[in-house]
Amino acid sequence: MIVADGAHPVEHVSDKPALVIATRGAEPIAAGGYRAVLLLDGSRMLQAPDLRIGESCLRWWSNAAALAAPGAPIHLVGVDGPVGRALATWTQPAYARSELESRAPLHLPPATRVALVEGVPASVARALEDLRRLHLPTDAVLGPVPVEGEDGRVRALVRFEYAAGPSVATTLRAAVVAEAVKRRRGRGQSNRVPLSVRLDMLDPEL
Repeated sequence: MIVADGAHPVEHVSDKPALVIATRGAEPIAAGGYRAVLLLDGSRMLQAPDLRIGESCLRWWSNAAALAAPGAPIHLVGVDGPVGRALATWTQPAYARSELESRAPLHLPPATRVALVEGVPASVARALEDLRRLHLPTDAVLGPVPVEGEDGRVRALVRFEYAAGPSVATTLRAAVVAEAVKRRRGRGQSNRVPLSVRLDMLDPEL
C-alpha cells in the first residue's frame, strides 16, 4: 500500500502490483498507468460552497482518470447529475459550454468580468461614481454592503463586459491612486488603506 498526500508526497510508482491511496492533486504517476481508478467522496466534494465547485471537481476527477492505463475501469462513487455524466462520457467541453450558458443571464464569470471594490464608504462611493460615467448597465453594481468583521468598511461588486475591461480597469486604478494621494496628504478617514480593488473575481461574493 502506498499513501500519497501533502505530508507524504510521491511522484512516481512502479508497475508492480500495489494499492495507491492519494488525496486530490497528489496522485503519483504510475508506470504504464493505473489498472483501475476509484474516486471517492465525490458527493461531499460537490457540496462545497463554491460557485465553480462543479467544474473544479470535474477537472480534479478528469486529471485522476487520465492517469489510468488504456481501457482501465474508472469508478466515480455516489455521484450522478451533469458532472457525473460529463466524466462518464468524457464530454467535459459540453459541460463547460452548459455552465457558461447558465451564467450568462446572471452576469457571472466567466461570462462577464467582475471587480471587487472595498474600502471606507466615502472612497468606495467616489470610485463607483467614477464608474457610472462609463455608462455601464444599471445593474452593473451590486452593493455596497458592510464587510463582516471590518468595522466601517464596505464592499461592492462591479460586473462588466470584456469590451469594457480597459476603461473599467483604468478608472478603478485612477480611483485607487487618488485615494492614496489623499491619504498621504493627511485627508484620509483612517490609517487603513481607504480603497482596494481586485479585478476578475472568479468567485464573487458580497
